[in-house]
Parts: sequence; structure tokens; C-alpha cells
Amino acid sequence: MLIVLPLAVAIIAITKNNTLLMTMLLIFELFMIDTFIDGMVDKLDNKLLKEQIDFFSEIRHAYHEFNMVEEAIYQVAQDDDKPEMSRQAEKIYEVLISNDPESELEKYYDVAPNSYLKEFAGVSYLTKEFGDRKIDNSSLYLKNLNNISQEMQLEILKRDKLNLSLIHI
Repeated sequence: MLIVLPLAVAIIAITKNNTLLMTMLLIFELFMIDTFIDGMVDKLDNKLLKEQIDFFSEIRHAYHEFNMVEEAIYQVAQDDDKPEMSRQAEKIYEVLISNDPESELEKYYDVAPNSYLKEFAGVSYLTKEFGDRKIDNSSLYLKNLNNISQEMQLEILKRDKLNLSLIHI
């Protein structure tokens, strides 16, 4: 705001006699602001994805220790030094321990920052409700966590490649 308002006032003051030029410059300023904000959001989104990979790794270890989904999520949320990921973990934990987890899960789906957290919340809910099954002598819940982590790693690679190709253009 410290840059936008003075710039807009300067554009209006300099081009007050030329409405077309003023309009074009103000629209260009809006475009630049939008581009800047999109870049900031993408940067935060990438940071959250990278934090999620570490978070899921910690969940795997905690799940081995407690063998309970909600306890593993709670433990990692308390110990995690990444505040945004801890907040999401606490929200998922609250969904799992609520009186009506199904409706709370639907509410969480509306506010979850990305599809990977939605998947994680859904898999965690199903595992808590119906128990963990063993397939090929390993936990289905942990296999699902691995699959989600792999999807996130592929997404990060894709975004990094896209960012590099945009830089070289």
C-alpha cells in the first residue's frame, strides 16, 4: 500500500489531462500488483508443500510409535516447528476427535489450503473410523501417506521446472 497509493496518485497527477494514458497506466499498475500477489501466493504454496513432506515423514514415525492416527497427528502438531503446518494438523486432529467427524471433515474440505491435505484428512478419518488394514504385511495408512508424499514431490518438481523455464524465457 505504501507503494501503490503514491504511485496511483502520481499517475493521476501527471496524466490528468490525458484520460486514455491515465487509464492505461492504472490498469498496468493493477496488473503488476496482481502479478506480484500471485507470485507471493505461489511462493507460500510451495513452502507449504515442502513443509507437508516433512510433516508426513514425522506422522509416519509417530504412527509407528502410537499406532493411532489421531494421536500421531496430535503429537506431530505439538512438536512441529512450522506454524502453518501445525495449524493444519490441529484442524485435522479436531476433525478426528469431534462428535461428528464426517460433517467436520466436509467443513475442513472447504478451507483446506490444498488437495493433498484434503486427501490426508480423508485417509486419516477413514483409518480412524474403520481401522488400519495390513496389505502385504504393511500398513495401508502408511502406504497412502507415501503415495500422497510422492504426489507432492512430483508437484514440487513440476513447479520448480515451470519456474526455471519461466526464468529462462
